[in-house]
Amino acid sequence: MLARQIFDRWLDRLPLDWYALLFFLLAILAGSMIGLAVIIVLGPLKSVAALVGLFIAILAVMRPETGLLAFVFVTYTRFSDVLVDLGAPSIAKPFVGLLVGVIVLRWALYNERPQKWQTPAILVSIYGVVIFSSLIYASDVTSAENAFSDYIKDAVITVIMVMMIQKQSTFRQAIWALLAAGIFLGSISVYQYLTSSWSNDFWGFGQAPYLNISGATEGVRLGGPIGDPNYYAQIMLALIPLAFNRLTSEKAILPRVIAGWAFGVCVLTVIFTYSRGAFLAMMIMLIVMSIYRPPRLIDVILAALMMTILLRFVPATYLQRLVSLSDILGGSNDIRGEVSFRGRASEMTVGIQMFLDHPLLGVGMQNYPNYYQQYSRRLGMDPRTENREPHSLYLEIASETGLAGLLTFGAILWAIFSRLRNAFLTLKRKNDQHNAEATAALMVAMIGYLTAAIFIHGAFPRFFYLLAGISMASLQVAQAQTD
Repeated sequence: MLARQIFDRWLDRLPLDWYALLFFLLAILAGSMIGLAVIIVLGPLKSVAALVGLFIAILAVMRPETGLLAFVFVTYTRFSDVLVDLGAPSIAKPFVGLLVGVIVLRWALYNERPQKWQTPAILVSIYGVVIFSSLIYASDVTSAENAFSDYIKDAVITVIMVMMIQKQSTFRQAIWALLAAGIFLGSISVYQYLTSSWSNDFWGFGQAPYLNISGATEGVRLGGPIGDPNYYAQIMLALIPLAFNRLTSEKAILPRVIAGWAFGVCVLTVIFTYSRGAFLAMMIMLIVMSIYRPPRLIDVILAALMMTILLRFVPATYLQRLVSLSDILGGSNDIRGEVSFRGRASEMTVGIQMFLDHPLLGVGMQNYPNYYQQYSRRLGMDPRTENREPHSLYLEIASETGLAGLLTFGAILWAIFSRLRNAFLTLKRKNDQHNAEATAALMVAMIGYLTAAIFIHGAFPRFFYLLAGISMASLQVAQAQTD
């Protein structure tokens, strides 16, 4: 008791600044001891994941919009997946649950009702029913179950985006969060390629497999956190129109510099993946951008300046790979003489035949590989003996879920582009050219992503459903802006 009295008198005599400093030091000591205990119990990787998750959780509760932006960044960089590959627990699943909880609490306590989320929720639910129904007739039920489980997570992300992006400021910030992800991934990739740092995978964000480039030529192709160059190119090319829009539309110098950084590293990353499908998608995006907004003189100057700089880094082998496109576009060489073209032609043809044999419901979600060899042997184009994928998102949907899947997935695409178009027209009527062009840039990004999907199947659909949610949120954002 006497010791307690002496301690209290000592505290009372301390100046206020020293009193605050004392408790600050005690807090650091207590925090350090807790952190050390967590590291000892969980291990370094799990501790990092726990601390990151705790920080994001606090952020999401205190500032829901900021938590949403963190989720966009984490999802597009595959940050959680990289941590899982390193042995840490997933932070994505609890993050999704946290955002759902935030939406419910804001709705219940503050009557903040999200607008225009019902139609997207209904559409993704109907497509989910089609996927679920394939469990009844799929030969490989386990694969179909896994596909359905993954789809539920992706569909929830779409609905979360629509429900939480209700204001123009949040919409713009979501675009910047995507560009931040592009800068993070693209900077690692460009540095890795230019310095030939192939032995360093940058904790999993810089995977770089050694693959075929053209004919007998092989080399390193960037795969980023995904590991596959074609899928990595697909997600990076979708950021190019968004970055270019910010580069040409922002008024301040700093945002323009950041947008130019994003544009440069995203374009170079797509090039360093050597993806021919991504190159064709970039050309389509360029045409669409020129239609919706004829380029101004300043746009032409900026684009010419950026491309002059970027072309200095284009490897000669990339041009060799692009030349091989002439084979499929009517060149003199037989398509069957090019290894990757021959394989893809077989996979796509099998997808068409599989759809014609099972036109209504398909063969079951994620069941195309189980039937590939059966069809491939009859076709006689592909000597490989392993199971393959359809190598096209649309043929994958057609062959595995039939007309039911094509119609319901088509309805989701209709919702995406109809909402983007209506948002664009609404903002144009309001004479809000700045935000109208940002909406149009997102439309171009979706067109680029879906064009690239012609040549690759949906192995990593989470990026699509994230972009789909942001896109479908554009309409309520535009209408709220005009109210």
